[in-house]
Amino acid sequence: MRGFFSIFGVAFLLVGCAGPARLEYQVWEKKQEAPDDIKKALLECGSFNPFNYSTWPVSKNFSEVSSDEGYERAVRVSLCMLESGYKSVSRFRFVCDTESGKDVQACKPENAHLIPRRDRAVRLNSAYCKHPIYSTYPACQP
Repeated sequence: MRGFFSIFGVAFLLVGCAGPARLEYQVWEKKQEAPDDIKKALLECGSFNPFNYSTWPVSKNFSEVSSDEGYERAVRVSLCMLESGYKSVSRFRFVCDTESGKDVQACKPENAHLIPRRDRAVRLNSAYCKHPIYSTYPACQP
């Protein structure tokens, strides 16, 4: 019985150390920026929801990159945030900085036109900000 509790205790500590997954806006930081400003920036860069679990795009198995549309969109949003002066606090390397990034369209220098620029209208007209509840949130205010 003592061994069971020892194993349970170690497992509990390991799970506790990992902590909960970060929300998307918690992956980004910029000097003097409040969380609501980060949420606005994410929405302006084309994120669907600043509260989604982090879409900081890393390879799904660290050797192969998914080519699905959602993944490409996450890369483009991340590149927009980086170009807007934000820094990721993710413990993972950004996919464009890895060998597997060569297969991601938005990571290729010739595809710089795919990277969105922050746009207030994109934020205010997003499905998130059009939602009856979320429209009252500070990130959706002009």
